Amino acid sequence: MLQTATNLVKFESYKLQVQDELAFASNKLESLCVHRSDCVQKVSVWAPKLKTLTVQACYGGLTCGVHVILLDDHDLKALLPDNFVLSTDINISCVNSNVSPSSWYILKNHPRIGEIKTENDEF
Repeated sequence: MLQTATNLVKFESYKLQVQDELAFASNKLESLCVHRSDCVQKVSVWAPKLKTLTVQACYGGLTCGVHVILLDDHDLKALLPDNFVLSTDINISCVNSNVSPSSWYILKNHPRIGEIKTENDEF
């Protein structure tokens, strides 16, 4: 959906109606918040500068939960400087969301992820 918004720095939505995948690809994206997208099944993100990712009150429709994927590679990577270092210590918030078990496992073990929040408290 937003694959062509390649200069996006910040994205916030509330009750965005997406039935399948919400895909983001931007070398400039630092903050992403998807709130109350009840039917979204997958959120995939290519964002080498990402600092915060919030998937709040997203339930995944009739599936086994929302798949949250932080992409490790993308065609946009070729546009980054040779010595560019991907951001680390990304704060993830999945408050009141039904994140799929496979996504939880991957996020908890991903080298770019810092804190993962599942309760209503501040980072």
